[in-house]
Amino acid sequence: IYARDALISSLGGLVSGEERYVQQWLKTMDTLMDRQSISGQIPNCVDTFVPSRPRLIAFGAADASLWFVITLAYADQLIGRRLEFRQAASHAMVWLKSQDSHEDGLIEQQEATDWMDLIANRGHVLYTNVLYFAALELYGDIKRAHLVREAINGFLWNAELGYFRPYAWKQEHGEWFDTAANMFAVAFGLADQDQTASIFDYIDRN
Repeated sequence: IYARDALISSLGGLVSGEERYVQQWLKTMDTLMDRQSISGQIPNCVDTFVPSRPRLIAFGAADASLWFVITLAYADQLIGRRLEFRQAASHAMVWLKSQDSHEDGLIEQQEATDWMDLIANRGHVLYTNVLYFAALELYGDIKRAHLVREAINGFLWNAELGYFRPYAWKQEHGEWFDTAANMFAVAFGLADQDQTASIFDYIDRN
Protein backbone atom coordinates (compact mmCIF):
# COMPACT_ATOMS: atom_id res chain seq x y z
CA ILE A 1 0.00 0.00 0.00
CA TYR A 2 1.34 3.39 -0.98
CA ALA A 3 -0.31 5.77 1.46
CA ARG A 4 -0.80 8.76 -0.82
CA ASP A 5 -2.13 6.70 -3.76
CA ALA A 6 -4.56 4.76 -1.60
CA LEU A 7 -5.76 7.77 0.37
CA ILE A 8 -6.18 10.16 -2.57
CA SER A 9 -8.10 7.45 -4.45
CA SER A 10 -10.25 6.83 -1.39
CA LEU A 11 -11.62 10.39 -1.51
CA GLY A 12 -13.63 9.51 -4.61
CA GLY A 13 -14.87 6.35 -2.93
CA LEU A 14 -15.94 8.23 0.19
CA VAL A 15 -17.80 10.80 -1.90
CA SER A 16 -19.62 8.00 -3.72
CA GLY A 17 -20.77 6.54 -0.41
CA GLU A 18 -20.51 2.99 -1.76
CA GLU A 19 -19.88 0.55 1.06
CA ARG A 20 -17.16 -1.39 -0.78
CA TYR A 21 -15.07 1.79 -1.09
CA VAL A 22 -15.70 2.80 2.50
CA GLN A 23 -14.51 -0.62 3.66
CA GLN A 24 -11.33 -0.37 1.58
CA TRP A 25 -10.61 3.05 3.07
CA LEU A 26 -11.09 1.65 6.58
CA LYS A 27 -8.66 -1.21 5.83
CA THR A 28 -6.12 1.25 4.45
CA MET A 29 -6.38 3.51 7.49
CA ASP A 30 -6.05 0.53 9.84
CA THR A 31 -2.98 -0.75 7.99
CA LEU A 32 -1.27 2.64 8.12
CA MET A 33 -2.28 3.46 11.69
CA ASP A 34 -1.02 0.13 13.01
CA ARG A 35 2.41 0.92 11.58
CA GLN A 36 2.61 4.57 12.60
CA SER A 37 6.03 5.49 13.95
CA ILE A 38 6.63 6.27 17.62
CA SER A 39 7.10 9.94 16.70
CA GLY A 40 3.77 10.02 14.83
CA GLN A 41 4.79 9.69 11.18
CA ILE A 42 2.45 7.73 8.91
CA PRO A 43 4.36 5.29 6.65
CA ASN A 44 4.74 6.09 3.00
CA CYS A 45 4.60 2.43 2.00
CA VAL A 46 3.52 -0.81 3.67
CA ASP A 47 4.13 -4.20 2.04
CA THR A 48 2.82 -7.14 4.06
CA PHE A 49 1.16 -9.15 1.31
CA VAL A 50 3.73 -11.72 0.16
CA PRO A 51 4.77 -14.08 3.00
CA SER A 52 8.00 -15.11 1.23
CA ARG A 53 9.21 -11.52 0.98
CA PRO A 54 10.66 -9.50 3.88
CA ARG A 55 7.99 -7.17 5.22
CA LEU A 56 8.55 -3.55 4.32
CA ILE A 57 7.47 -0.45 6.18
CA ALA A 58 8.96 2.67 4.58
CA PHE A 59 8.86 6.14 6.08
CA GLY A 60 10.39 9.44 4.95
CA ALA A 61 7.47 11.10 3.13
CA ALA A 62 5.83 14.22 4.55
CA ASP A 63 2.69 13.93 2.44
CA ALA A 64 1.67 10.46 3.68
CA SER A 65 0.86 11.87 7.12
CA LEU A 66 -0.97 14.80 5.55
CA TRP A 67 -3.22 12.66 3.37
CA PHE A 68 -4.03 10.46 6.39
CA VAL A 69 -5.22 13.54 8.28
CA ILE A 70 -7.04 15.11 5.31
CA THR A 71 -8.97 12.01 4.27
CA LEU A 72 -10.05 11.41 7.85
CA ALA A 73 -11.40 14.96 8.04
CA TYR A 74 -13.43 14.47 4.85
CA ALA A 75 -14.63 11.06 6.03
CA ASP A 76 -15.95 12.70 9.20
CA GLN A 77 -18.11 14.92 6.98
CA LEU A 78 -19.13 12.26 4.46
CA ILE A 79 -19.74 9.06 6.44
CA GLY A 80 -19.69 10.18 10.08
CA ARG A 81 -16.91 10.59 12.62
CA ARG A 82 -14.39 7.76 12.83
CA LEU A 83 -13.07 8.14 16.35
CA GLU A 84 -10.77 5.11 16.11
CA PHE A 85 -8.38 7.12 13.90
CA ARG A 86 -8.54 10.40 15.81
CA GLN A 87 -5.58 9.78 18.11
CA ALA A 88 -3.37 8.65 15.21
CA ALA A 89 -4.28 11.81 13.26
CA SER A 90 -3.48 14.02 16.26
CA HIS A 91 -0.15 12.22 16.68
CA ALA A 92 0.60 12.74 12.98
CA MET A 93 -0.10 16.46 13.33
CA VAL A 94 2.41 16.67 16.17
CA TRP A 95 5.01 15.02 13.93
CA LEU A 96 4.19 17.44 11.10
CA LYS A 97 4.57 20.46 13.38
CA SER A 98 7.98 19.11 14.39
CA GLN A 99 9.14 19.35 10.76
CA ASP A 100 9.12 23.16 11.11
CA SER A 101 12.60 23.36 12.60
CA HIS A 102 12.93 27.09 11.87
CA GLU A 103 9.51 27.75 13.44
CA ASP A 104 8.54 30.01 10.56
CA GLY A 105 5.22 28.26 9.96
CA LEU A 106 6.23 25.93 7.14
CA ILE A 107 7.14 22.26 7.02
CA GLU A 108 10.67 21.64 5.76
CA GLN A 109 11.59 18.53 3.83
CA GLN A 110 14.46 16.80 2.08
CA GLU A 111 14.58 16.08 -1.64
CA ALA A 112 12.47 13.17 -2.90
CA THR A 113 10.25 13.01 0.19
CA ASP A 114 6.88 13.52 -1.48
CA TRP A 115 5.24 12.18 -4.64
CA MET A 116 7.66 14.14 -6.85
CA ASP A 117 10.51 11.85 -5.91
CA LEU A 118 12.52 12.53 -9.08
CA ILE A 119 12.39 16.32 -8.67
CA ALA A 120 14.81 18.24 -6.49
CA ASN A 121 12.27 20.14 -4.40
CA ARG A 122 13.58 20.83 -0.92
CA GLY A 123 13.14 23.04 2.09
CA HIS A 124 9.85 24.92 1.91
CA VAL A 125 7.86 22.97 -0.69
CA LEU A 126 4.56 24.36 -1.97
CA TYR A 127 2.72 21.06 -2.44
CA THR A 128 3.39 19.82 1.09
CA ASN A 129 2.67 23.12 2.78
CA VAL A 130 -0.61 23.70 0.93
CA LEU A 131 -1.71 20.28 2.24
CA TYR A 132 -0.53 21.32 5.71
CA PHE A 133 -2.68 24.46 5.47
CA ALA A 134 -5.66 22.33 4.42
CA ALA A 135 -5.15 19.85 7.25
CA LEU A 136 -5.01 22.63 9.84
CA GLU A 137 -8.15 24.29 8.49
CA LEU A 138 -10.07 21.00 8.34
CA TYR A 139 -9.29 20.38 12.00
CA GLY A 140 -10.23 23.90 13.05
CA ASP A 141 -6.74 25.17 13.90
CA ILE A 142 -7.48 28.43 12.11
CA LYS A 143 -4.77 30.47 13.85
CA ARG A 144 -1.97 28.13 12.75
CA ALA A 145 -3.52 27.75 9.28
CA HIS A 146 -3.40 31.55 8.94
CA LEU A 147 0.30 31.53 9.90
CA VAL A 148 0.99 28.87 7.26
CA ARG A 149 -0.89 30.88 4.62
CA GLU A 150 1.13 34.00 5.47
CA ALA A 151 4.40 32.04 5.34
CA ILE A 152 3.53 30.46 1.98
CA ASN A 153 2.78 33.89 0.58
CA GLY A 154 6.01 35.28 1.99
CA PHE A 155 8.29 32.49 0.80
CA LEU A 156 6.61 31.16 -2.34
CA TRP A 157 4.22 33.62 -4.02
CA ASN A 158 5.84 35.46 -6.93
CA ALA A 159 3.76 38.23 -8.48
CA GLU A 160 6.04 38.56 -11.51
CA LEU A 161 5.65 34.89 -12.38
CA GLY A 162 1.98 35.01 -11.49
CA TYR A 163 1.96 31.83 -9.40
CA PHE A 164 3.40 30.12 -6.33
CA ARG A 165 6.94 28.83 -6.75
CA PRO A 166 7.38 25.07 -6.23
CA TYR A 167 9.95 25.45 -3.45
CA ALA A 168 12.30 27.89 -1.76
CA TRP A 169 15.28 27.15 0.45
CA LYS A 170 18.05 29.46 1.63
CA GLN A 171 19.14 31.39 -1.47
CA GLU A 172 17.63 28.87 -3.89
CA HIS A 173 14.15 28.54 -5.34
CA GLY A 174 12.37 26.85 -8.19
CA GLU A 175 10.53 28.79 -10.87
CA TRP A 176 8.75 26.01 -12.78
CA PHE A 177 4.96 25.88 -12.54
CA ASP A 178 3.79 23.11 -10.22
CA THR A 179 0.29 22.58 -11.60
CA ALA A 180 -0.95 20.25 -8.88
CA ALA A 181 0.30 22.38 -5.99
CA ASN A 182 -1.05 25.63 -7.44
CA MET A 183 -4.41 23.96 -8.10
CA PHE A 184 -4.50 22.68 -4.51
CA ALA A 185 -3.80 26.25 -3.36
CA VAL A 186 -6.89 27.36 -5.29
CA ALA A 187 -9.09 24.40 -4.31
CA PHE A 188 -8.33 24.63 -0.58
CA GLY A 189 -8.84 28.40 -0.53
CA LEU A 190 -5.25 29.34 0.23
CA ALA A 191 -4.94 31.48 -2.91
CA ASP A 192 -6.94 34.70 -2.70
CA GLN A 193 -9.13 36.00 -5.51
CA ASP A 194 -6.36 37.91 -7.29
CA GLN A 195 -3.89 35.04 -6.97
CA THR A 196 -6.47 32.59 -8.30
CA ALA A 197 -7.14 34.81 -11.34
CA SER A 198 -3.38 35.13 -11.93
CA ILE A 199 -2.83 31.36 -11.73
CA PHE A 200 -5.67 30.62 -14.16
CA ASP A 201 -4.41 33.34 -16.49
CA TYR A 202 -0.96 31.70 -16.54
CA ILE A 203 -2.58 28.36 -17.38
CA ASP A 204 -4.67 29.90 -20.18
CA ARG A 205 -1.58 31.52 -21.69
CA ASN A 206 0.58 28.40 -21.48
